[in-house]
Amino acid sequence: RPGFTLVGLMVMVAIIAILAAIAFAFYQNHMLTVRRVEAQGIMLNIQNLQEKHLFNYTFYENNLSDLGSFESDDYAFSIKGATNTTYTITATAKARQTDDTGCIFMTLNQAGLRCPGADPRCPTHADCW
Repeated sequence: RPGFTLVGLMVMVAIIAILAAIAFAFYQNHMLTVRRVEAQGIMLNIQNLQEKHLFNYTFYENNLSDLGSFESDDYAFSIKGATNTTYTITATAKARQTDDTGCIFMTLNQAGLRCPGADPRCPTHADCW
């Protein structure tokens, strides 16, 4: 008889399930990258605000909340070591972004250096930036 057999239908369902699993894995990886890039944009915004603060007050701000509100569901931001000449902005992954294991910590300093080599938490591959 013409038509689909049960075995043929089961094979089609299995193929669709395999393709869906592959697509979902690619989607998950893409979303990790998107959220990381969003955090990098926030870090660059903080860097711009630090430079504006230096111009107005001749020192870098050590208190992030004095520069503004930087909310993210996926990263926590902080400023460390702010002086008259230096600072380091750190983005630490949280919640679902911790699956991005190679890029849990990202740093940016006053010179624009991304994750200085002296930081042991520095991502070891260039994919983070």
